[in-house]
Amino acid sequence: AGVRYQYSLGELTRECIGTHAGQIEIRVGISGYVLAGPTGASGSFNVPVKVVVRNDNTQQIVSTRTYRIPTAIASGETQGTFEAVSDTVAVPILSDNADEDYSIYVGFDNGQPDQPRQPRNQRRRRA
Repeated sequence: AGVRYQYSLGELTRECIGTHAGQIEIRVGISGYVLAGPTGASGSFNVPVKVVVRNDNTQQIVSTRTYRIPTAIASGETQGTFEAVSDTVAVPILSDNADEDYSIYVGFDNGQPDQPRQPRNQRRRRA
């Protein structure tokens, strides 16, 4: 009964480009929906989305970034949408099967300081 807003991830896509410098440049496209709950209202606010890149060989987090994606629910409406493209993350190519070297996690940030862990409510994408 006390829910103000409910976020939902929609489409996720990633772009991974190998460079001549022996790196992969990764960008993530994010879109989703926000629904007003029983105590929610129309207006503008930010959706906290975290993007994490993990080295699958070492299980180490190599990049974590939280984005505050602007969205709005128009007056008289009960839902809105959001979308963004992440900053580019450059990681080294580790093997001939570079698409198996990294995983990308996208989820909603819980408001805690960045920790080397996977975000909650995630979708996993291979680099």
